Amino acid sequence: EGNDLHQLASFYHRASPNTCVVVTLGARGAVALRDGKILLRQKAPVDLPDPVDPTGAGDAFAAGFLHGIHSRSGSSAESEVADSLLRSGLFYGCTIGTSCVMKEGASTPASSEEIDALIKVSSTG
Repeated sequence: EGNDLHQLASFYHRASPNTCVVVTLGARGAVALRDGKILLRQKAPVDLPDPVDPTGAGDAFAAGFLHGIHSRSGSSAESEVADSLLRSGLFYGCTIGTSCVMKEGASTPASSEEIDALIKVSSTG
């Protein structure tokens, strides 16, 4: 996995040097790539060797990622702020994506209590 990610980071850096790319890794979480390297990694909040149903996990990740970025957004674009936004986006993306695969059917969203429990596990783990 590591070598493949480094190749992806290098490829995207050559194609668009100022772009940050987020890659989901399923049960292994997600990474943010920038400047030809792995900038940030986020593990899934729990180890799920046998997810119930992966349908909609990518969409759930995207929704969580956007929530994480927008819930922390400010007016500054400093690199530390940008990294903090990415970290928050990856955290919520992995959390909401994981909550999705724990239930059958993408039309049955996790309850706020279930998501809060995953957030608590993620924050302490």
